[in-house]
Amino acid sequence: MLPSPSGKLHRGHVRNYTINDMLTRYLRMNGYNVLMPMGWDAFGLPAENAALKNGVPPAKWTYENIAYMKKQMQAMGLAIDWSREVATCDPEYYKWNQWLFLKMLEKGIAYRKTQVVNWDPVDQTVLANEQVIDGKGWRTGAVVEKREIPGYYLKITDYAEELLGFVTGDKLPGWPERVKLMQENWIGKSEGVRFAFTHDIAGEDGALIGDGKMYVFTTRADTIMGVTFCAVAPEHPLATHAAKGNAALAAFIEECKTGGTTEAELATQEKKGMPTGLFVTHPLTGEKVEVWVGNYVLMGYGDGAVMGVPAHDERDFAFALKYGIEIKQVVLVDGETFDYHQWNDWYGDKQRAVRIEFPRPAFVRLHRMSPSHRVFRLEIIQFHTYRYKYSLTERQLRPYLTTRYIYRLTRCTMKGSLSNASAIVQGLKGWVTRRQPAALSDVETSEPEVVAAGGCEGAPRPFAEERDRWPLGPGVDNYS
Repeated sequence: MLPSPSGKLHRGHVRNYTINDMLTRYLRMNGYNVLMPMGWDAFGLPAENAALKNGVPPAKWTYENIAYMKKQMQAMGLAIDWSREVATCDPEYYKWNQWLFLKMLEKGIAYRKTQVVNWDPVDQTVLANEQVIDGKGWRTGAVVEKREIPGYYLKITDYAEELLGFVTGDKLPGWPERVKLMQENWIGKSEGVRFAFTHDIAGEDGALIGDGKMYVFTTRADTIMGVTFCAVAPEHPLATHAAKGNAALAAFIEECKTGGTTEAELATQEKKGMPTGLFVTHPLTGEKVEVWVGNYVLMGYGDGAVMGVPAHDERDFAFALKYGIEIKQVVLVDGETFDYHQWNDWYGDKQRAVRIEFPRPAFVRLHRMSPSHRVFRLEIIQFHTYRYKYSLTERQLRPYLTTRYIYRLTRCTMKGSLSNASAIVQGLKGWVTRRQPAALSDVETSEPEVVAAGGCEGAPRPFAEERDRWPLGPGVDNYS
């Protein structure tokens, strides 16, 4: 047992120790050699706060309480081996805590970093997420603040797979399923894709914030074409940058620093947000995507930024309805009808037979390859309609989404400048949508005022090395 020496035993102590005492005696009567030590959880904040409240030095307060509670336990006749008694405030005990911590520090298991934490302004200490109840400290009832402070952390994620293997396999016989499920949820493994929305937003030092990349993590890579906004945590560098010139945004960020901090609490609280006035670039379409600050985005999850897909995420759906953000459906379930005004569970169901619906081709680009405007490169990007892998890296994502075809077009006559390329593209779209590209020699355009010649020569050349060139970003004109 390891009670905190708070002063006197209460009914909860008596109940717990009686149950433990009965089990100990039963096992001993059945021939088991039972170890029944006693420890006092006497080092830390509760003892300090109690000492301050009572105007007594912490050591005097703590050891007097230990003596009194021990006397009460002995009077109860509990089967405790008092020769195995420890107190965590004893240097002979906590020196081993220090030794173990230094060993973990040497091995890299313990490390130091700055992170946003839950701060109790009354106890003036950091609280775990589980110690924050309805946005307040479990002990003091004070409204919890979010503060960014340095601290030491344990790299428990290094053991996540091993732990998960135990709770999801058959290595824990006799454990209740609900307990194993709780442990699995606590480990919280998420499989998905981490990739970046690029930007040209520079900080006060002139350097691009985050090297010009805003990373997000998603478990729904199949909905990437439904992104209509991005949301960042109030503590995200882009939010901090935007707030420097926006008093209203700065006030909103301060408001977000109070209240719930767990995913469960954030899921139930009202979704609030404010646009930053900043934009990032969609990694596939090249379109500008507005960045919002959202009170439901956790800085500690992933990179503190999420892609907003209102059509297929319930949280994003509510957020988009509230603030009038576009909702773009990109996933269908056979036999279901999408309602843009009311959320239905199937919108976010990735287990059912879904298909991805994109216009084919999604994008067609025409690039000038010579000053005379007589040689062009036609680039066609087609989106696949099959379900594809999750757990993909940034470099692997685009090949699963698209096939890119490159054509060299010659003997084309254009009227005007390349700004009319969009008209040519529109003339070609119908043909590309109807059939797989084979050759452009039989392309007939419905725009004679733009393309005067009767067709173009060329042959398709699938870009086999696209997966290696994708990090250059969409629209980078370096193909020959």
